[in-house]
Amino acid sequence: MTAMDLSKINWSGVWKSEFNLNWQCQANRNLSDFWSSKEQAFIFWKKTQEQKSFYTPILSRIPIREGEAVLDIGGGPGTIALPLAQKGAHVTVVEPAVGIVSVLSDNIADQGFSNIKIIHSRWEDVLPEQLGSYDHIIACFSLGMPDIRSSLKKMMAVSAGTIYLIWFSGVNSWDQMMKSICTGACGMHYHESPKTNLLVLVLNEIGIYPDIIHIRQPFYEKFESIDKAVIEIEQRCGHSYPGKHEFIKQWVFQNLISLDGFYIWNPLITMSIVSWKTERKKEQKNHLIRA
Repeated sequence: MTAMDLSKINWSGVWKSEFNLNWQCQANRNLSDFWSSKEQAFIFWKKTQEQKSFYTPILSRIPIREGEAVLDIGGGPGTIALPLAQKGAHVTVVEPAVGIVSVLSDNIADQGFSNIKIIHSRWEDVLPEQLGSYDHIIACFSLGMPDIRSSLKKMMAVSAGTIYLIWFSGVNSWDQMMKSICTGACGMHYHESPKTNLLVLVLNEIGIYPDIIHIRQPFYEKFESIDKAVIEIEQRCGHSYPGKHEFIKQWVFQNLISLDGFYIWNPLITMSIVSWKTERKKEQKNHLIRA
């Protein structure tokens, strides 16, 4: 294929297609609904706190100064927002899932922050005029957006500084697990989520040529028992096939490591920090307080 042929490809359309194919492999196709349970959201929060070192290289590469305005898109229970607020940043978190919002609200109250504001919404549904502008915009593992071009354009519309997108470059831990299970059992092709290489092509398509940093390290899934591992994996897997339960149980026995009373899935993953500076003036920069 020639360079001219490549230039004619609608990369944002490819992203949407890849996203939808991956979605069809998932049992939980609406992540906001999946995280509507506060109990599930709190379990996720505990996992992130047990693996703080996973987020350290991300936080260390986002230079935040006291008083700056930060927008955290799909911010979850506060993995990124809380450390940045501790540095004195004014953080706005856009988060759609009610369970996650509840845990984040508890975390803000427990730690006594008054410089974090929550917007309970999908990023796709927020209007730019609700936001103002920000010194830093961060989307950390939250690019599950089919219309990625429009989502990126909206980020750029409210940016008065640098945008940071943290996403997977290689096969993430969940993809690795599902590819192994599907290949060995149901015979269906597990379609991976779109990766950083495609994200960069979408950015190039709209005239952005970002800086990219790759980071490779483990991120583990931890289960309290074999039975709980089987149940959770079975609930996540979107394909149904004869013998699914028994096959997943066999896979768990063969692939999870027993450690300190838990069962661990601990593959190496490659994540990337994709960033670029915007030129928009700071005439509307926010100084935010908690809603």
